[in-house]
Amino acid sequence: YLLVHNVDVVADMDLASFCNDVVQKNLDAALLIRDRDSSRKLMFDQDMHLCGWHHLEQNIFKKTKRFEDGCKEYAFSGIHFLKVKMLEFLPVQKCSVIDLYLQLTEAYTVKGFLQHDGYWFDLGKKHEIDAIAMRLKELRK
Repeated sequence: YLLVHNVDVVADMDLASFCNDVVQKNLDAALLIRDRDSSRKLMFDQDMHLCGWHHLEQNIFKKTKRFEDGCKEYAFSGIHFLKVKMLEFLPVQKCSVIDLYLQLTEAYTVKGFLQHDGYWFDLGKKHEIDAIAMRLKELRK
């Protein structure tokens, strides 16, 4: 397995527990997701299999064969865990990781893991940097 973590994401989750859960369930890939505001959402069926992507502002959908009415939408957290064997089939080129996962659902099990607790910040946004600075000050008290 390989843990992939966006460098601009700060979160206080138990990554070991997340990874152990994925290994125990023998999943090919798992995407950490949150119920938070985002203009782009991943879509999951009732069993949390990845079934699509939705750009809310532009109303663009990308659907997999698993897509069905009633899919729930969640924001991707930038943290994912996958079997190394999946990398063998990926082209070496610039591409969207979300597009890759949508494509890989045809041959692999890609599930979402909903993170309810703790904090999550995307440091690629100025207001998020200010928010994490305040959070770290609170933790030092």
